[in-house]
Amino acid sequence: MKIFKSFGWSDSEISLLFRNQPYVLNKSEGNIREKLEFFMKELGYTPAYLLSCNTFFTLSLNKRVIPRNTMLKILKEKKLVKDKLSLITIATYSEVRFLEFLKGFENDIPGICETYIDNVERVS
Repeated sequence: MKIFKSFGWSDSEISLLFRNQPYVLNKSEGNIREKLEFFMKELGYTPAYLLSCNTFFTLSLNKRVIPRNTMLKILKEKKLVKDKLSLITIATYSEVRFLEFLKGFENDIPGICETYIDNVERVS
């Protein structure tokens, strides 16, 4: 797909993604562009990293990835989690598991669960 090439992906990287995640072929160009812009331009992820974490392409950017990335940034800024905790780890948690994860920080950041839920509901 041309959209991947426009973000610097090689033919072999594109082929590998489609082989591992063929459903990506069914996504609209707009959906793919939005995800590539966020992951590559905003977060600085490389094609190689996205290939190793190709689950990102299955997740809703607005309802899951961005709200959880916001919470992760807050937790890292306050040094409540290690810098090595990755977005892919918490993005793949179920909603229940992620809320349980956030509840562990309620004493440090009162209302963190409600803030997250509000962010998700705002885009729903």
